[in-house]
Formats: sequence, C-alpha cells, structure tokens
Amino acid sequence: FPGLPEQETEVDASIQGRFIFDTRDSVGLPTRGAFFNGRWVRSGAALGGEQDYELLEAVYGQAFSFRGDSLSFIIGGAETLSGQLPITQQIQIGGIRTFPGLKPGELRGTSYRFASTRYSWLLRELQPLLGQALYAGVSLQAGRVGGRIDESPEDIGPFLLSLGLIDKNSWELQFTVGRPVDEGSILDELH
Repeated sequence: FPGLPEQETEVDASIQGRFIFDTRDSVGLPTRGAFFNGRWVRSGAALGGEQDYELLEAVYGQAFSFRGDSLSFIIGGAETLSGQLPITQQIQIGGIRTFPGLKPGELRGTSYRFASTRYSWLLRELQPLLGQALYAGVSLQAGRVGGRIDESPEDIGPFLLSLGLIDKNSWELQFTVGRPVDEGSILDELH
C-alpha cells in the first residue's frame, strides 16, 4: 500500500495455548459471574518459523449484583517473555473498552498492565424474561504499556472528566486523556 513502510516477509510458526473460563450471565454487561482468558504463545526456529519469541497474556473479570445494580472489576496484562514480537503479535491498547480517551490501537508495545472497575445503575427492565435491561454506568480504568513502539508521547495525561449543564434541557458529559484538541479559541490554551 502506498505510504506504508516496506516490510520483509517472514515466516512465523508458533504453538499457542489458551484457557477460557466464563460463568458470566451476560457478555455485554454482566451482573454476576467470573471471566478468565489466558494465552501463551511460543514461536521459534524449531517450529519452522523465522521468529523467536514468547508471550503470555491474561485477563480476569468478576461481576457482582449490588442492590439491583452491577459492579465489576477487571485486571489484566501481557508480558513478552523472550525475543522480539512481530507486528502481528504486538499489544494494542486504546478504544472504548480499554481507554475511551484514546483511538483504537493508539498505544502499541510489548507488554501492558490494566485494571478497571465499573458501576452500572439499572434504569429499567425492558424484557425481564429475556434478561434485557437499560443501564447507565461509570468506569474507572488505569493502565500502562511497556516497550512502547508507537509514536505517541510517553506522557499522555491529564485525565479530564466533565459534566456541563447549560439549562434544564441541555447537558454534556465529556472525557479526555491527554491534551484536548483545540476547538478554535484562546480558551483552549488554558488547559
């Protein structure tokens, strides 16, 4: 593709192990249950490839029903145990599920640590027999990417969360990580 750097073709042959444990009552917004997903990847010349690396990644989540609402905790991480990861195995962090203030895959590296908690208020049961309901929630997330290979600056703060009320019928909730994009006035220079 024009504009992309030239890459030499290399053969990557690996053995992978994965373990998944899931007792959640819902994938999208669980109100109870646990989830574990772990994977181990080993690549080497003995397997017929040109790459030599080892990667371990795991995530654990637990959801609880709390006063009719939902409370969940998630921890996860990945570590390159040996070698250099090829582009196809590099860790990508960012986006609505990992960091809403970043574009999907904006941070790239060879390892990461991640922790999150979410509280979701039950607003209304839509179809109780089918388990459908409407929730509103808040989430707090923290993480770090190691062995960074992306072009983003190392210091991406600050974290901003704001709720603005203009009148009874107009409000805006905003969340950003890093310096906000200029919006066209010198007021932007205050932040």
